[in-house]
Order: sequence, then structure tokens, then C-alpha cells
Amino acid sequence: MAAGELTLETPPYRFTLRTRFPAVSDNLMKLYGDNPAWAGTDGDFHIHLRPGRGLARLFKSQVVFEFDGQSPFFPLTANQAFPMLEWGMNWCISNHIHHYLILHAGVLGQGDRGLILPGAPGSGKSTLTAALMLKGWRLLTDELGLVDIAGDRITAFVRPVSLKNASIAIIREMAGNDDFSDIARNTSKGDVCHMKPSPISIKNAHRPVIPRLILFPTWQEGARLAVTELSRASALVRLEQQTFNFAVLGEKGFSTLSHLVEHCPALAVTYSDTEQLMPLLESGFGTDHV
Repeated sequence: MAAGELTLETPPYRFTLRTRFPAVSDNLMKLYGDNPAWAGTDGDFHIHLRPGRGLARLFKSQVVFEFDGQSPFFPLTANQAFPMLEWGMNWCISNHIHHYLILHAGVLGQGDRGLILPGAPGSGKSTLTAALMLKGWRLLTDELGLVDIAGDRITAFVRPVSLKNASIAIIREMAGNDDFSDIARNTSKGDVCHMKPSPISIKNAHRPVIPRLILFPTWQEGARLAVTELSRASALVRLEQQTFNFAVLGEKGFSTLSHLVEHCPALAVTYSDTEQLMPLLESGFGTDHV
């Protein structure tokens, strides 16, 4: 970054990044230090995080996200520079990549078998994704599930897991290490922190999975485990609500989701502890954590 521009590989895409914010460089090294990176501008997406300009910068330090010279977002305070980069990278994919159906979902794998965790904000999706990764599951994504148009496999897009508020302390205690970004306080989502993917997830970043189970999680404090099997029609409607580009893909999007629910059982679960889910997951996936 000190040389000007850095191209970072996060298979299947490359991001060319430019910034002078030290906290961004520090967190990139901490969370992406095992990813291929080089000086140069040959990324699929070109991002510049720059300080704010004009009168506003006189009152508070700001960060502006630029994509190909355009600023699609309002500036944020400078302490949110790294989360803004992560959110902006997600935006690049969800708004410009349409040869996949993109699900708002965590995806994990064991061997070539894939678990899909779709979820609206507040459902506990990312917390559950992080917890399962710490139990040996292979992370493909916590946010953007890249489903082949045929609907029969999911491509990995391994990047840090986004954690918010109370989840930060819970997952940090489970992890027992310091593979986390700095905490950005008082963002629009509350306190935000990002967690480095596990070594096995990074090592297998080019390895897709075949979808085997769709699990719609809902975390509730003190709740007993409740499991409901969903019909194909209900699963399809729920999944459509958690897509980024269903309308763009049109008929292809519908056929992809139809294939997915036809070949994957779908369950809705309410739980209060990840351990409640393990017998259910292991009965469908076995116990090999590779």
C-alpha cells in the first residue's frame, strides 16, 4: 500500500486497492496476510479509499469510497474506513457480477458438501457461520453465496467474517486468538469487527461445494431448539427474499432457485446455542471437518 496501489486476490476475484489510511493497511495485513497480493493495477475491481474533501473535513475526519472514480456511498467517519472497504467489496460483487445467483447467506463446507445459511440482518447468520468455522467447518463466505446458474454448486468467496455488537465478544472468546480487525464503534450497524478465515478455508479458496442442506437460522436468547421442515415452495420464497440479483437474472434466477430447493432439504431452526445444532448438522454431514 505504501507504494501506491495493491492488488489483492480473493478468489475468484481480484481487487486493486489504493488508500493512505494506516488502519486499513494494518487490518488488511492482519486479515488478508495469507492471500496473494502484489503491486499493480490488474484487479477486476478498482477501489480508492480517500479522505473527505470540502468543509465537512474541517469538522471530522472522513473516508470516501470510490469505485472506478465514482462515489456510490455517503462518506463515513474515518474510524469506519476498514468496514467501509469490506462493505464496498461486497457491493462490487453484488451489483456487478451476474453470472452467479448471489444469495445473502453464509456458506460452509465439509468435503464437497455445502451448508447454506440464508439470513436477514439480526438472524445470527454470521455468528453461526463464525462458530461453525471455529468447529472445523470450511468457510466459503459469510455474506455472498455465489450459486452456479445450474444451481448445483457454490463457488467460494473466502473473506473475513463480519461480526456485530455482542457477537464480537462471543466469537473472540471461542476463537482464543487475535485474528480480528480493530472494532469500529458506533457505525450504522453498531460496533463492527471482522474475523480472519481459518487456514483450511483460505487453503481451499478455489474449491466449490455441492449444496446439501439449506438452514434458515433464528437465534433467540434462552430458546429451545425448534426445527421446521420447509416445503419447496416455502423454501423458494424465503430464498428469493435473500438474493441480490434475482430480478436481474429473471428466468435464470428462478430456475436456479428451483433446482436448489428441489435437490436440497430446507429447514427453519430457532436456537440459543450453537451446540444445540451440532447433532442435527452432523447427522446430515457426518463428522469429517475438511
